[in-house]
Amino acid sequence: MHSFGSKLKQLREEQGFSQEQLAKELNVSRQAVWKWETDKGLPDIQNIVRLSELFDVSTDYLLKESELIAEPTSSRKWDSEQDIGFYLGMILILIGALAFEGSASWIWISFGLAFLIFFDDLLISIKRFFSNRDN
Repeated sequence: MHSFGSKLKQLREEQGFSQEQLAKELNVSRQAVWKWETDKGLPDIQNIVRLSELFDVSTDYLLKESELIAEPTSSRKWDSEQDIGFYLGMILILIGALAFEGSASWIWISFGLAFLIFFDDLLISIKRFFSNRDN
């Protein structure tokens, strides 16, 4: 398991920061950074957030003890299936709002909202149906 301190040290070294430079960036003492890296103390929540922003990792990654490799938050990609559900839902809502009046409009908007909310569940159900059918 990787502790907060070992992750912080690895991230700091990968970015080419010394303990002094990181301390200056966070407006803390070098000894504070040393304590954090040796797991003799933890930063306050504001510094945890600042560290996650500085190193472009999630606060979960910093705080949870795991073997997972840090994935930069800005490079995370949306699941294309989630994108499809979102776009279909938004298109249906726009069609309902712009192309129809009265109850027809509400029907299109309702379908759009259902796509936004339940599209992932619908895909999972369809995948399970076809995978069970193949067996």
